[in-house]
Amino acid sequence: MLVDPLGHRFVQGPDMAPMSDGHLVSNIVEVGVPCEIYFHSIGNVRASDFVTVEYYNANASKNDAFDFLRLLPKA
Repeated sequence: MLVDPLGHRFVQGPDMAPMSDGHLVSNIVEVGVPCEIYFHSIGNVRASDFVTVEYYNANASKNDAFDFLRLLPKA
């Protein structure tokens, strides 16, 4: 909610659906949803993983960090 609480920010990139032909689509910028199954602990509090700006960069290399915990592969 701190990044874009009203959902106004979109970035264009290839469709990441498994059977897609890779055509361009507009993706809403969400920092927690792509990696919401991963978490880390800050003291006794579980904190969700979150994506980095490289997650939305179509020109990123496979060595870039796509999320804080470095668990997401390049699509």
